[in-house]
Amino acid sequence: MRVVWTVLLVGAVLVLAAHGGWAGGGREHGSRRASKSFSYGFFDGTECYFLLEYRIYTKRRPVWFIMPIERRPKLHYHRVMLYRFDTEAQKLERLATVLEDVPHQTFLNSTLFGLRDGRVVFAFPSGWDSELGSLTDLRVWDREAEALLEAERVHAPRDAPEIAHYFGDYEGGLASYPGMITITKLKNAVLAGVTADHWDLPRP
Repeated sequence: MRVVWTVLLVGAVLVLAAHGGWAGGGREHGSRRASKSFSYGFFDGTECYFLLEYRIYTKRRPVWFIMPIERRPKLHYHRVMLYRFDTEAQKLERLATVLEDVPHQTFLNSTLFGLRDGRVVFAFPSGWDSELGSLTDLRVWDREAEALLEAERVHAPRDAPEIAHYFGDYEGGLASYPGMITITKLKNAVLAGVTADHWDLPRP
């Protein structure tokens, strides 16, 4: 019985090492890679706004305990950014960095967009609070000032009054919301002609 408990304890330590704070060290496995994750797109006239999560990472060698345990990759660059694509001019612009410290519980594929008082408002799940649960990050882009309004940022549960003020009337799937298009249409139609040089991003 003591042997069984020892094996289980060793396994638990290895799992923590693979997925917890120890994952910052260890041997890298392979070359650097890059990945992009998109939000839905949002049209304001001929301009399409969207969020992009961009990572440069290196995979780590798995930890073995009976079978391989995959470890979190080593991140070299991780940002969430706001982009705008002008469909008439065929021009892509990186407007702002929305997050430099990206929580694990960030899901751009659930982003809501809207146009309020001439400003582009968007909200996406990002972060977790032990008491409040899942948090939503709400941001406002001022089209005239060409800037994110940090003073109007809200980081709170989805049903918070500050967020409901903008999206309280939202019902149905994301693509049914006025002006929004699916990620597939955004990538395969709107951004079909965009090359790697247009993104204004660091390379792996």
